[in-house]
Amino acid sequence: MKKEITKLGKSLQGSLPALEKRYMMPEGLKGIQSNPGLLSSTLWQTSGYIEASDGAPNQTARIMMEKARKDVANIVSDINRLFQENFAAYQQKVEVVQFSLFKAFEPIKME
Repeated sequence: MKKEITKLGKSLQGSLPALEKRYMMPEGLKGIQSNPGLLSSTLWQTSGYIEASDGAPNQTARIMMEKARKDVANIVSDINRLFQENFAAYQQKVEVVQFSLFKAFEPIKME
């Protein structure tokens, strides 16, 4: 059971960075970085188109807004799936294990 829980835990730990890579750049990068596949890039680009429009958003801004909505919905769906399925299964297995951080105390005896 311990091996199975450890394996599931490592799998979950690997899933989180994979999700993060879809919407943000890795930490510690220097200089100007661009990755058009990231959600943050789509949001910045969309913001630029919206701000450039006088009055109502133009067609390009509306297209980018729709793309941003779809990208956000996909990532939110994947995050929810991770926690509703994978994490819930992991949590259920961990909660079954009766584990204590403490060992039973044996009184010291002097004979």
